[in-house]
Amino acid sequence: MPTATLTSKGQITIPAELRVRMHLQPGDQLDFWESDASQLLLAPRKRSLDDFFGVLHSDAAPLSVEAMDDVIGEAVTEAGLS
Repeated sequence: MPTATLTSKGQITIPAELRVRMHLQPGDQLDFWESDASQLLLAPRKRSLDDFFGVLHSDAAPLSVEAMDDVIGEAVTEAGLS
């Protein structure tokens, strides 16, 4: 059974084998529940679609179809595929 040590600041490091098994990544949030006086349960917080809002936001101006065709044409020419 994996073990973690509580630091003086009240922090623990979740053992690597549990992070892998639970698919935890840096920045993930965990929820804790007290099942009784001596047991603590934890689970990764489920993410909602709202958590991903703006993830694909870009300040770049959108390209027209013609501009995209030009860029693709230049790349094909540079790669010697035409």
